[in-house]
Amino acid sequence: MNQFEQAQDPITTQEIPLPERDPWTVFPHTGQRLLLVNGPPRSGKDTVGEVLKEWFPGKVYVTKFAKILKERTHALYGMAGTEHDYFEAIKDVPNAAFLGLTPRKAYIGVSELLMKPQHGQDIFGNLLIEDIETNGFLADLVVVTDSGFEAEALPLINAYGRVNSNLIRLCRPGTNFEGDSRSYIGMQTRLTKGDFDIFNDGDKLELAESLSHFLDFKLRFRVEVLIPGPNNELTWFQQGEARETMAGALAAIEALRRGSYGNRSMRVATPAGRALRIVMPGDAPVAEFGT
Repeated sequence: MNQFEQAQDPITTQEIPLPERDPWTVFPHTGQRLLLVNGPPRSGKDTVGEVLKEWFPGKVYVTKFAKILKERTHALYGMAGTEHDYFEAIKDVPNAAFLGLTPRKAYIGVSELLMKPQHGQDIFGNLLIEDIETNGFLADLVVVTDSGFEAEALPLINAYGRVNSNLIRLCRPGTNFEGDSRSYIGMQTRLTKGDFDIFNDGDKLELAESLSHFLDFKLRFRVEVLIPGPNNELTWFQQGEARETMAGALAAIEALRRGSYGNRSMRVATPAGRALRIVMPGDAPVAEFGT
């Protein structure tokens, strides 16, 4: 049995004590929430960020603890301003920019031999808070896609408050933490309002559906119908608007495929021979039917 399979039920695990703190003293944008994504390499962590950005355009800030480490390492080696993922494709190849080290080895050295010994195990969590304050303060949801050390996660959870935080642990067949200093977190102590385990053995849509079962984030969308205009040109006309969870939006798409959609705030019937579409924030169509 692997580490993931041994995870305790989040409902019964002991909550880790955190200092009491008003989360909005750090994050004054009312309603902002935190999602930590934890799992081995290639388990789908970045895909979680992609899915949420697609579902909530303009509302999600996706970031990483490693972003801070890489930016600081680049600055130390005289490359201030270089994007954090600039060396991603060649991170295991010795590079003159890092005085002959591979980028990966340089990052590890700066983290484990300089930053953490000098500034504490939670240094990258504290620095990530500064990054979010600067670059992600307008987002409704902040997603950190490379959580793997509890010491780094705790400053963020403390800043937001446990009630405004969630943790997702991903497990995917064929992936593990071998050769990686990170590991599953929250295995013995519940870290957030909701610590969830997702067995990610499908495609991107299946992962989105799994997320919808655990997260209660809601999004607003419109249903529009394609009708002839005054000069017989085809125009999209709004039939109604709804606010749903991700699961509710997926159900709406399936209902439209069958020909009708309705909830407490909206009733829409598909006009015969006319196309329907769901439009998300930012006016980006997610699904069209009958075109």
